[in-house]
Amino acid sequence: MTADLERQAETLERLERQLRRVPPDADLDAFLRQLVEALEAFVRADLPFRRAARLKRVEQLGRLLERPDATPAERLRQILLAYQHELNDGRNIEAYDGELIGTVAADGNADHADAAEEKDNQEQADERPWVTYLRYGRVALVYQHLDGARGGWWNREAGGWRPLQPALNREVRRAIRIARKQMPPDLVLAPLRK
Repeated sequence: MTADLERQAETLERLERQLRRVPPDADLDAFLRQLVEALEAFVRADLPFRRAARLKRVEQLGRLLERPDATPAERLRQILLAYQHELNDGRNIEAYDGELIGTVAADGNADHADAAEEKDNQEQADERPWVTYLRYGRVALVYQHLDGARGGWWNREAGGWRPLQPALNREVRRAIRIARKQMPPDLVLAPLRK
């Protein structure tokens, strides 16, 4: 018992030293708010996969911070869960169907598109075709039309879609089947910019 009491006394002393290092004016609410703001900035700067749902989660965290009945421990727990969810998104592949967001540059460079191409892009945006998205962690985001004939990849630098090379369509179809657990895991090519 003496050894246990000594260990407990040492633990208490160590915890008291740690508490003395925390400034008395430390504002936990401000810290939690910073975490939520950083998460929102991260989601907005990240690949645009399931962006509305992810931003809604951040919005809910903001509302949670305003609730007086939520304990600081619960607020921190919910924030850490949201961070954990974002972390997990970077470690897996996911395939899901949805409307095409944004427009695709016909020549691969939106800055040099002429008026006719811009009109085509606007018509495409108005139609909003249904596509299958494929997310390779946080490395790449691609889509493929349901017919499997064409697709696009998200160009981070330009902040928009670029046409997918036809040779990669087969790889994307395979990766979609792997993500949906219709095929065993295997190596697949992802469209990346050099």
